[in-house]
Amino acid sequence: MPSNPQNEPSNLKNESLKPKKILLLGLDNAGKSSIVNLVVRKMTDALTTVPTKSVDRSDVEILGQKVLIHDLGGQQKYRKKYVEKGGTVYFEGTDVLIFVVDLQDRDRYDVALEYFDKALASINALKIEPKIYVFLHKFDGPYLADYKDVKTRTQLECDSLKDKFADIAKARGLELVEGFRTSVKDEWGTFIAFNRVWIEVVPRLESMQHFLDKLVDENKEIGVALLVDQKGTILAKTLRQLPGENMEEIVGIAARSVVLLLDWQHTIEHNKMDEHQSAMVEIEDHSIMIRRVEAAEETLFLLLYAVAGSYQALRERLGRITFTLETII
Repeated sequence: MPSNPQNEPSNLKNESLKPKKILLLGLDNAGKSSIVNLVVRKMTDALTTVPTKSVDRSDVEILGQKVLIHDLGGQQKYRKKYVEKGGTVYFEGTDVLIFVVDLQDRDRYDVALEYFDKALASINALKIEPKIYVFLHKFDGPYLADYKDVKTRTQLECDSLKDKFADIAKARGLELVEGFRTSVKDEWGTFIAFNRVWIEVVPRLESMQHFLDKLVDENKEIGVALLVDQKGTILAKTLRQLPGENMEEIVGIAARSVVLLLDWQHTIEHNKMDEHQSAMVEIEDHSIMIRRVEAAEETLFLLLYAVAGSYQALRERLGRITFTLETII
């Protein structure tokens, strides 16, 4: 039965009227486009990327909320255009600003900080206050090895760099919400960082994330909990840190289950098997429980990977868990 827009909660109705804007900027080769490819476009193939030319825009929709993601090219000629007179047009309507800095490009830290400061000056000129995040990117390879080595000063250097961004924001009357260490080689970590951004533009995601956090915390047998949409976009996820467990393997299994989920969904649609509300996917020696979740005219899927206890007991409670989730979101 079609819904009556007049009966929709006003906050959700207003939220969908105006698209939200996320702006990514940083120096050339900082890794902005790779982050967008990983998190937004969900590309799984290895692609050769070139520095972004001018503005690259991606439009996505999450739970009915349109989100515009603008990736500003980082070459010097473009940076100059963005922050000089008239460049404020690129910053208009920004809800979230993500500045990406290449940790491995130490020689240009000062250039990145200067660009960040000029960008915030443009934001000041517009009298807007977007949520500001810094992604300390390419936290991998030799840099990560140095970071873990107490004999080096890399950890102090990284913390100091984050503090410098925070100080610049404060001097401009703004606030750095958080700085995340990210790497496209650490997909899970990057998803976690970007999920905090999603929550800023789609408030419903916060309720979903809180539910999964509590679900995993109160059910010791759950190792990974994911909530995804019909396209396989991860909306919320919680990972339990287990001593002695290969967490990277668990994450990999959970990720593969999303692909299997899409195949399962296609089978349901093809055969019109609407009565199927749940499924169990066996991957090697592991089982992933999948449950359909109906929320605000949107079909989502809850995926649970059990690492201890009784699979059967958890499966029997899956219906009650889903019902509670549906009432929240």
